[in-house]
Amino acid sequence: MMRYPLSVLLLGREVIGNDPVARGRVLRPEEKPAVPRSNYAVTGVDFYDNSVVDRAADSQPSARGEVEITDLNRVYMERGDLRMLVMGRGMAWLDTGTYDSLYEAGSFVATIERRQGLKIACPEEIAYRQGWMTVDQLLACAAPLEATEYGRYLVRLAHDPLAPSSLTAR
Repeated sequence: MMRYPLSVLLLGREVIGNDPVARGRVLRPEEKPAVPRSNYAVTGVDFYDNSVVDRAADSQPSARGEVEITDLNRVYMERGDLRMLVMGRGMAWLDTGTYDSLYEAGSFVATIERRQGLKIACPEEIAYRQGWMTVDQLLACAAPLEATEYGRYLVRLAHDPLAPSSLTAR
C-alpha cells in the first residue's frame, strides 16, 4: 500500500503547472503560472490513497465549478503527505493540448516506432515482457488483429526468441 500520494513531474522546455521541489517534497503547487518558478511540470499522472475521496469532498470548487487537482495536491502537501517523482532519461511526456503539440506528439511516436521497430506503450507487450501473459495469451490477443500492423507486431513479438518473457512464459 502506498503511503504517500505521488505526482510525476519532469523537466521540460514548456511547463504547465510548476512545483518548486526539495528532496522529493512539493513546496508550492501552482496551476498554469504566468511566470514559472522552475522547469518542473506536473504531467497529470497522480496516484492517491483512499483518503482522496474524503479530501476531494471537503474541497471547495474553483471558479469553474470543479475541484482542481492542484488544490487537492495542496491539501496533501499541507499535511506533509505529497511526494513527487522526476521522470528520468528515456521517458517522454508529450503534451497534446494544442493542435501543434498533438501533431508533434504523433510525429514523435511515429518516428520512434518506425526507427526502432517497437511500439510505444503496447499493453500486451508490457504484460508479456513482464511475464504476466503467456505466449498463447499474447497470440490470442493478436488473432482478431492479424490484418493490422498492430496484430502483426504482436505475432512477431510472440515468435521473437530474444523477447525476455518468451524464454519463461511458454
